[in-house]
Amino acid sequence: MIIKKIQHKIRTVATDLEVSILKQRAHHHGYDLKPKEPVKESDIVIENFFKTNFSKNALISYIVYPFIDRVKNYHSNNQECFVIAEILHELEFNVDVIHWDNIAYVPNKDYSLVIDNHNNLERLLPYLTKNTTKIFHATNANWLYQNWVEFGRYYDFFLQKGISIAPPRIMTPGNSAQYSDFITIFGNEFTKSTYGAHSKKAYQLPMSVTTSPEINSEKDFSSARTKFVWLNSHGALLKGLDVVIEAFTMLPHLELYILGDLERDATFRDTMSTQLSQASNIKIAGWVDVEGDVFKKITSECAWVLSTSFSEGGGGSTLNCMAKGLIPVISRTVSLTLPENTGFYLENNNAGELADLLCMISSLDECQLKKMSFNSYEFVSTNHTVGNFKTKYKEFLMEVVAA
Repeated sequence: MIIKKIQHKIRTVATDLEVSILKQRAHHHGYDLKPKEPVKESDIVIENFFKTNFSKNALISYIVYPFIDRVKNYHSNNQECFVIAEILHELEFNVDVIHWDNIAYVPNKDYSLVIDNHNNLERLLPYLTKNTTKIFHATNANWLYQNWVEFGRYYDFFLQKGISIAPPRIMTPGNSAQYSDFITIFGNEFTKSTYGAHSKKAYQLPMSVTTSPEINSEKDFSSARTKFVWLNSHGALLKGLDVVIEAFTMLPHLELYILGDLERDATFRDTMSTQLSQASNIKIAGWVDVEGDVFKKITSECAWVLSTSFSEGGGGSTLNCMAKGLIPVISRTVSLTLPENTGFYLENNNAGELADLLCMISSLDECQLKKMSFNSYEFVSTNHTVGNFKTKYKEFLMEVVAA
């Protein structure tokens, strides 16, 4: 081990010396050597990913990282984007991919199909033919609705706390809904309704989970019944974390695990720090891998998943918890339609209503909780796997391409 460390040190020193000499020589000849800037995703163009020679071309304007690295599980868009490409390959399209924020790409070929996740359809329109099928793959509520709601949430926070926070999840304006032939959405009628006059073009598809559905048949619901999980990435106020914290400060006999990246919501976290420090029943676990041991342990000890989000495109975080058998307690704007005896809805999405509901459900019969837990798991494992997403998306594409 010591010898290996010495060898590594020697190689490191030698490499640094070589780089230093190379820089001096370049400078002597009038050049400055600088580290190469990393390639931005927005600059990457992936042409004919599957190296095929079909008669039709398709362009995906979504994300590029699953095609240059590997499919990762931190967001369902990784696997879903790659699956869309696989489906297009199966339907005999040559597949090109650009990132959703690539504003420089100019097509040099005719596309029979373009799938855009964000705002590229209007920009690309002059380069498309009248026969190009244009699909807006909308993974959020309409940008106008979501921005309106988010500004309202942060303004309410300012009125209550006197702290101004720039809304972190503001969406870029765009008209892809207007310029599309079809819109695909996750979620339910709530998300669909935010597209107004364009909602008639919308097809509803099942979002996929990024964790493996499994249920703990030995869970002790006498203990788990008082334990809740809140899972989200960032944008705490849009996701309603303040509502959840306020409710749990009223309910010291119930436990809450906050699973989220509060470093990205540092001002919100700091503003709430006194309230959080006085609530020993609220535990901040930070961001967790939904396929990791920490997530598995917490979900095995808890009965419930909470989401008081004020705007969602399909409730992916909630679905990942339901995949582990957690029972959902959600706002209507989470955009999930729950089967009977699977979970509970908040109608007004405020702390008082939530506190009353939590008191009621935490005292339910253990047999009922066990049944609801299984129903939650079964709902996800039947409808929200990546396999089911592929089946439904392929059915959709075959229908609209044939049309």
